[in-house]
Amino acid sequence: MSRFENIETSALLDMLAEYTRQLTELFMKKNQGKQYQYCKKTIQELQTEIQNRKKSAEAKKSSRNNKSRTEGSN
Repeated sequence: MSRFENIETSALLDMLAEYTRQLTELFMKKNQGKQYQYCKKTIQELQTEIQNRKKSAEAKKSSRNNKSRTEGSN
């Protein structure tokens, strides 16, 4: 279970943008300590959650399309 599971996708995208901004800022300051590592890990988790939702939505859409085709051919 993801810690981001109950957050809307639009909010996840906003969080991804903010953590990416923070990571870039830390990188530019050559500060790659704990905060940098935390941002990097959080970005990876956000990307995974967003990708999982995208795959799930595509699978549902494909399933609906296949169901429509099957019902239409009867």
